[in-house]
Amino acid sequence: MSQQSRGRWEDTLRWSAGQLDELSPGDKAALLVMEPEPVWLVPMTDDLARIRAALAEVKPGYDRTRYARPAAACRGDALAKRTPGTKILAWGRR
Repeated sequence: MSQQSRGRWEDTLRWSAGQLDELSPGDKAALLVMEPEPVWLVPMTDDLARIRAALAEVKPGYDRTRYARPAAACRGDALAKRTPGTKILAWGRR
């Protein structure tokens, strides 16, 4: 579903901020956008302020998502490199 739909982007940003609020010191997060191809805006980091700043700057796009490699593989690669523990993938299109 397009993030251009009324209210969807704002809902996504609120949800993302809530997910970051749930993290504990030392937890890590990353920001991957999928338009038009997968791009890590912020690679895996424990600098949650950096993630929040990037979320505040990113805007929904109008371009169609195009990528040869499945998005799940990009996210999975990032998580596979992390130590054991709880790993959560949050998926939303810009």
